[in-house]
Amino acid sequence: MSKMKLRFQIGFTALLFLFCSNFLRAQEYFAIYNAKGKPVKCSVLVESFNLKEIVLFGELHNDSSLHVLELEITKKLAEKNDVVLGAEMLERHDQAIIDEYVQGIIDTTTLFKEASLWPNFKTDYLPLVDLARSQKRTFVATNIPRSLAKVAAFKSVEHLDSIATDSIKDLVAPFPFELPEKAKPYKALIKSDFGASHGMDTKKIVAAQALKDATMAESILKNWEKGQLFIHYNGDFHSIHHGGIGHWLRAYSNEKLDIGVISAVESKTLDFDKEWKKQGDFIIVVLDSAPKSY
Repeated sequence: MSKMKLRFQIGFTALLFLFCSNFLRAQEYFAIYNAKGKPVKCSVLVESFNLKEIVLFGELHNDSSLHVLELEITKKLAEKNDVVLGAEMLERHDQAIIDEYVQGIIDTTTLFKEASLWPNFKTDYLPLVDLARSQKRTFVATNIPRSLAKVAAFKSVEHLDSIATDSIKDLVAPFPFELPEKAKPYKALIKSDFGASHGMDTKKIVAAQALKDATMAESILKNWEKGQLFIHYNGDFHSIHHGGIGHWLRAYSNEKLDIGVISAVESKTLDFDKEWKKQGDFIIVVLDSAPKSY
């Protein structure tokens, strides 16, 4: 065994031990409920998702305790399933770099130097990628590059389509692209007209968000095979009420998919609010006082 491989195995074992300890501490900050608002154990969630084909983990990006739970759930699901992992936090154009890291070709220093990573990637998402690396799993960079999403939001999806070369089109969902205005959660956002207060066109912003969802859904389907369980990590907005990414998974698939959804909410208490019913198969309530990564 090479020294580099030995160091990685020792480091990863230590990391898993740390996260097991962190999980015990993190439990005081969250509670898990089913879609009807009944409190359940983490084991119930895991057992339910062992029967699924795709799981959309709608998270809160800066909640440290939720990221500890993400890793714990993923580890448990990986015990009984051929899992494929993917995340909103990684962009399609970085897939080759992610593959090289997961396969052990490059180290963490090179990964952080070459990939477009979120500021909290090291603390919140690297452990998930390292899990894929240690277990020789696939980790998919599912999202549209931020530069292209900005063009869609500030100009339009149609403009992006008009200027996109074949290489750019490989990084986004198929064109022509039309915003499904009545689908969740887009309908509510359009109705709110939140962009007006910032001097922006709300429909353009929502269309850009929908393009991100569609791109992530297409990425999932391209990298998933029957018999596998694809676990995808994304902001709660992108999968709440089985919409967003879920909408596009159903639109792009030729067959009915068994999709599970986790929805996370932040609250002053761990009590369940009836307004959260059915926004996911399971709802994780996290205290707003829980540790934050930023």
